[in-house]
Amino acid sequence: MTTGRARALHMTKPSFLMHPQYLINGKEWMACWTDYPNNGPGTYDQTWLIDLSVPEGTHELIVKEMVFPQGWTRPFEPLIDGVSVAE
Repeated sequence: MTTGRARALHMTKPSFLMHPQYLINGKEWMACWTDYPNNGPGTYDQTWLIDLSVPEGTHELIVKEMVFPQGWTRPFEPLIDGVSVAE
């Protein structure tokens, strides 16, 4: 929970989160995160960080692992007659 002025939270991303999903009052917002080396060659300083924007007012904030929807809900079947699908 948060209350007060608008702000941005800048923190270390928990190690158990690979792809954070950010919700404010149950509505999805964008969480900005880094998971790649910084500009210094061969260094990993300032990586695994996360930024969360917080609007003014009282809000419930949730950060959790993003669950991607299934890409295909059924087997692919071509709609053109005479086309075969290699297996």
